[in-house]
Amino acid sequence: MRENAPKDQLPIQDYLSDNCFGDYYTRTGLDVKTRELLTYSILISMGGTDGQVRGHIQGNLNVGNDRETLICINNKKWKISVFICLLPSIFVRAKSKI
Repeated sequence: MRENAPKDQLPIQDYLSDNCFGDYYTRTGLDVKTRELLTYSILISMGGTDGQVRGHIQGNLNVGNDRETLICINNKKWKISVFICLLPSIFVRAKSKI
């Protein structure tokens, strides 16, 4: 990405590289496999992160997380997202005594 970035965007590219790869991947506490899976899970929950998701799908495969694991995360995320989206309407309906 840095090689293709316009000159005025190099500082943000440097920051992203230092932050994402230098900071997070050198921390202790989580192994790389778990860290990559967690990153993937967060990205798919955010939405609008298609490019990053594609990169982290490959990253997960590279560190040993398989297709089945990623699909499992997608399925759990979908169920949680639907539930979270429904909660406000459930509470409104309950307060309205409908």
